[in-house]
Amino acid sequence: MGWIIRRFAPIIVLVSSVLLLAGCGNGPTKASSAAIVGDETISLEQVQQDVNWLLHNMPEARQAEEQDGLGQFSRHVLRAHIHHELLDVAAEREGLSAEREDVDEILESWGGVDEAPAAVGIPPEYIERFATDIVLLQELGERYIDRVSVDIVGAEVTGDTPEEPMREQAMALGREIADDPGRANEIIEAEGQPVIDETFSPGDLIEQGAMELATSALFSAESGTVAVIQPNSQQPVWLVALVTGRDVGGGEGDADGAQTPQADPQMLYSLGLRMLSPIAEELGVEVNPRYGVWDPAGVDIAESEDHTVGELIPARDVEP
Repeated sequence: MGWIIRRFAPIIVLVSSVLLLAGCGNGPTKASSAAIVGDETISLEQVQQDVNWLLHNMPEARQAEEQDGLGQFSRHVLRAHIHHELLDVAAEREGLSAEREDVDEILESWGGVDEAPAAVGIPPEYIERFATDIVLLQELGERYIDRVSVDIVGAEVTGDTPEEPMREQAMALGREIADDPGRANEIIEAEGQPVIDETFSPGDLIEQGAMELATSALFSAESGTVAVIQPNSQQPVWLVALVTGRDVGGGEGDADGAQTPQADPQMLYSLGLRMLSPIAEELGVEVNPRYGVWDPAGVDIAESEDHTVGELIPARDVEP
């Protein structure tokens, strides 16, 4: 997996992936919890300790505190805690394991185990765990890149109106389809939009250059869900898609072991995170309101409901 690590190194500098620590506690206690993942509690005290470390070791965090913007650092730290809890479950179920040489290669790309904490903003006691989880998430993404596919019926929303921005238009269309999925085609045509009736896999979309869509909520949504998402965050387009079928094959990527050429380390990492979403739905994720809300469409913590990357709406029926 050396090719994976070499191109992934720049991604790690992002503060959004600061810490991957285990939750603590013997059972969920909301009053003292930053988040609860299934039966595991991530304590307020632990998250505050992590943020304090950032304040003492990262100039960016100190600057954010001075500008009253430390909330984003707290959310990023807590998100990493949650991802770690979910990854523990995924790794056990999928039989994932990180090769020592791959973990060491990541550490070396950060300057070695002694320099890595300062280079990527992670306390020394957690640096190896962080590197290990990166390897595991890439392996998880590699395992599903050509293994999961979805059938969708949907449409694009491509313009604001004076009365309703695109996001609100897309959400309204999504709710209408979810209320009566058997009429999805009719509802879309009544809006004057062409119907999208396609089968997608992450590998196919990567080949087409649709990188964000390849790691989007489409591939974690269960059949009978309406996904309302942006296929590309840099373009003013929303996709409203009723997932009419989701298939997960029994293999581990391409049968011949070949890797999709454009599936770089960041792509595999992002797809690995996406594959944590069904586990989050199964176990349940609760976030203390002081940090925001859990965003299933983003597998992330959003500042508020208005800042989520989209919405997953259960439909009354799976038939389009």
